[in-house]
Amino acid sequence: MSSQGFIRTDLEALGFKKQNRVKSVYDVNFTVGGPVVREKMWFVGSLRRWAATKYVGNTFTSTGDQAIDDGRLGDATLRLTVQTSQRDKLSLQYGRHFNWRGRRDGVQRAAADRAGLCV
Repeated sequence: MSSQGFIRTDLEALGFKKQNRVKSVYDVNFTVGGPVVREKMWFVGSLRRWAATKYVGNTFTSTGDQAIDDGRLGDATLRLTVQTSQRDKLSLQYGRHFNWRGRRDGVQRAAADRAGLCV
């Protein structure tokens, strides 16, 4: 083990300076539901958002900081159920997925920094 943490000395000899690390992770979910019309129509809605931010191993920005790769995901779902007869129900569902990639300071950004393409 080295002073950098858990990097093996044989990797250090090859020039490896920083390992992959997790900076932050979270997952939040909210669900609500209930009757719209008593004994006839119901709804359920759900929102979810989760994210992870990671340090990219042996990749650095032009300022010398370890590069970051981050992203967020989200989902929104709504379902409406109607009792159409004593034995039958009809359900309608809508879902939407969101994907956001952040700084992308990973390999692409660091390579652009080295090439002088970033301001």
